[in-house]
Amino acid sequence: MICLAIVASAMRRDADALSPARVLGFVWALAIGLTNLKLSGLQENWSITSWIQLIIGVSSYLIGTLIAFVQNIGRQLLSVELMRKSWTKDVDEHRLFISIAVTFALYIFGYFVITFIKGVTPPLFSAKPWIARHDFTMFGIGLFLQNVVVVVFFSVVYLLIAGGEKRKKRVVLAMTAISLLTYFFLLQRLQIMMTGIVCATLIYYTTSHLRKSTVIWYFLGTSLFFLLVSSLRTGQVLVLFLYTSAAMKFSPAYAIFTEPYMYVVMNLENFARAVQQLDSLAYGYYTFDFTTALVGLKHWISEYFGMVDTPYLTSNYNTYTAFWTYYRDFGTFGIAIIPALVGWGIASAYYWLRTSPNIRSLAFYSVAMFVMFMTFFNSPLGFLWFVYNVVVMYAVLRYIRVRAVPALSAAPARLQTSQ
Repeated sequence: MICLAIVASAMRRDADALSPARVLGFVWALAIGLTNLKLSGLQENWSITSWIQLIIGVSSYLIGTLIAFVQNIGRQLLSVELMRKSWTKDVDEHRLFISIAVTFALYIFGYFVITFIKGVTPPLFSAKPWIARHDFTMFGIGLFLQNVVVVVFFSVVYLLIAGGEKRKKRVVLAMTAISLLTYFFLLQRLQIMMTGIVCATLIYYTTSHLRKSTVIWYFLGTSLFFLLVSSLRTGQVLVLFLYTSAAMKFSPAYAIFTEPYMYVVMNLENFARAVQQLDSLAYGYYTFDFTTALVGLKHWISEYFGMVDTPYLTSNYNTYTAFWTYYRDFGTFGIAIIPALVGWGIASAYYWLRTSPNIRSLAFYSVAMFVMFMTFFNSPLGFLWFVYNVVVMYAVLRYIRVRAVPALSAAPARLQTSQ
């Protein structure tokens, strides 16, 4: 019911379907609703403690967005329709093309080194793809594979906003197609999901091609894509194995839906179980994982202190929601404060976009959209690959010399109608 209410509110004339409170509310209402269906025998009844900690986390996110809302009361926001009409060529087209070409070349370089020098076969062509996908990496060089997000995002910017010669557009399209196709061979979903979300956000705010009515089709198409990736990663035999091992309560004819369902609900189940058993804190080790990974101390610290990355599991599903990262490091204090700060930061980026629409503000809110969607799964903020993407995007935005969009004369929509 909450999901339907959020969808109904987004259909109002002046409403923004991608406002932070709506996105966070929908993601968590859907995740909690699916979990409460208890379609798997691996799911358990939750304790009062587990429910309280989960509610604290969700409420903390929403309180953060509320704080940003209050801070921006009285400011005038451009309506989404007006924003779509306001985009101008506010980037250096030549520098943008160079940026796409350089990040694409680094992506191909990393792919080549891992495939031919390290001698690792892309997982899709491996005899055991579900194992090989973890081996297709190399410290340092492997980060270049994450450029797929940057290449595709700025290619969409180039095609929709920057303009440019038809010949260059064809080259950009070719680089985009090669990046997506070759990355598909790796059977990795998080980076493809990030690419899809940031590009969908960009398209939503800059064109009329992704209206509210077409969001449903985008969602269905994305779901089918991940079902395809799931089947390729596991194979039909393993799909049935997953169905059996998960003790699903629906017909085997729908076994392909086992992994998507468990992919969502077991995060919450693992969190609910783990918060009852945690007996020591990690004090920032997981929240700031990228720092130790960057300097090469991550594994040394883990071994020295005997860190167990995935404790208290009763199945092969090993993620816990973003809340677990903060709870494991700082307890209830972390789960009450950090999501509020993240929610405030996301909502602040949103109001920056709605008051000063340019490629820079849109890029950062597009990334924030991915963070919101991933809260049911994990906190990407601490992952080195995520921080790397943000840093590269920021460097490109600085290089292409974003200029502020001139003030518009049309009357903007007010804050009260934007949520």
